Amino acid sequence: MNTLDERWLDGIFTSAVTYESQSSFELFEGRSKVKRYLAGKVELLRERPELTTRYELGILESGEPCVLGFQSAGAHDHNWLERALVAVTFKVDATGLVERVFLITVVPDPAAATRCELYPGVKEEVFERPLSISKEPEDWSALLFLVMLNDVSSAQECRMVEEANTAFGLFPGSSLRVIKSVEPSEAMGESMHKTLAKLSFVAFPSIALLWLDEILWRHQGLVDCDTLAIAVRACCCLKD
Repeated sequence: MNTLDERWLDGIFTSAVTYESQSSFELFEGRSKVKRYLAGKVELLRERPELTTRYELGILESGEPCVLGFQSAGAHDHNWLERALVAVTFKVDATGLVERVFLITVVPDPAAATRCELYPGVKEEVFERPLSISKEPEDWSALLFLVMLNDVSSAQECRMVEEANTAFGLFPGSSLRVIKSVEPSEAMGESMHKTLAKLSFVAFPSIALLWLDEILWRHQGLVDCDTLAIAVRACCCLKD
C-alpha cells in the first residue's frame, strides 16, 4: 500500500479469500471482489494525495503479525505517525496464499501493537513531526478537549467524559466540548463539522486535542486523565 501500486494484489489471494472489517458489516468474498475492493482503496489514495497514509509492520498484543495503518487528518495533523488507526491481519493457506484479510479498528487497540519500524515499499526515512507550540503554562485558552460519543451514552462513554473533565481542569483556560455522533451538522457548526471529517472517528468514545483548528492528538477508545495530560504536554512546548 505504501507504493500506491495495486499490482501487488496480483497472485496473492486464494480463490475463496474473504475481507472483513470491524468498522463495517459488509463481507467481501472471492478473489475478484476482494481485489477489486482493495484496488479501489489504492486508487482513491492515489487520486487524493491529501489523504497521506503510511503502513508499517507490527505485532499485536496477542503476538500475531499485522500491518499497522496510519493516516493524516490534514495539513495540521502533526502527530499522525504517532498512533496507528488500524491493524490488518492476514491468514494464509499451506501454499502461502492469503485466504483471509481482517481489518481491526477497535479491539485489540491498533495503537497498542508493537511497531517494527519497517515500512514496505518506503525508501526514504520515516520520522515523526511533533508540533511545538510556545505558550505560557497558565495560558491554555486555545486548547480544546473534543470528546465524541455515540448517540447512546454507555458507562464507558460517561467515564470518558469524566476523565476529559478532570484533564481539562488541569489546564486553566482550556475548554471541553462533547459531541454525539447523531448531532446535526448545522448544530455543531461548519468549522467543527470539517474538523470531525478530518478526524474520521469510527469508534466511540473518541477524543481529540485541538489547538485552535489544529489537531494535536487523537485517540479512539477510552483513555484516562493522566494519559490526556501527558499528551497535552508532549504536544506543547512550554516556556520556562
